Parts: sequence; C-alpha cells; structure tokens
Amino acid sequence: MVLCRLCKPLRGSHRNVTMDNFFTSVQALNKLRNEYQLTVIGTLRKNKPQIPTELCVRRPEKTSTSNMHNGVIHTKQIEMFFFYPQCISTIT
Repeated sequence: MVLCRLCKPLRGSHRNVTMDNFFTSVQALNKLRNEYQLTVIGTLRKNKPQIPTELCVRRPEKTSTSNMHNGVIHTKQIEMFFFYPQCISTIT
C-alpha cells in the first residue's frame, strides 16, 4: 500500500495525517490508527463500499444558525462530520 510507505517515517509518532479522498478509506484509517498510531482527517465519499452501515448518512436536518445541513455520526472507532451546502436557487 502506497499510503503505508508514505507514512512509514511517522510510525509511532502519534501525529495526524491529512489526506484527500483518493487515499481516504475506512481500511486506511484503521490500519494507520492500529499499526502506525496515527490519526486521519480526510474527505470520505459516501459512495465508498467500505463505509460501515452505522455511518451511512441519513437526510440531515437544517441548522438554524447556518445555511448548511450538518451533523456528526460516531461509533466507538470512527467519528464522521458531514455537511451539505444548501442549494441556492437562481431567480430568473
């Protein structure tokens, strides 16, 4: 795995790794956390097949303080923050 080779110098340093959606997956997150003692922040597309069913995003509720739909879903091992920008309709 390319990601393991890239993170090898950081092994055991308890640092955070930020990555884009090409490298981000639940498998990579678990491997880096368990074997490398690293945490991960990254974009995870909701159509990835390895997302656990308890993390599947339901229709979010709109917050009263912003124009975005947002929320937090977490399990014992993974915490996922999500937001959906509100569609702005154009006036014609």
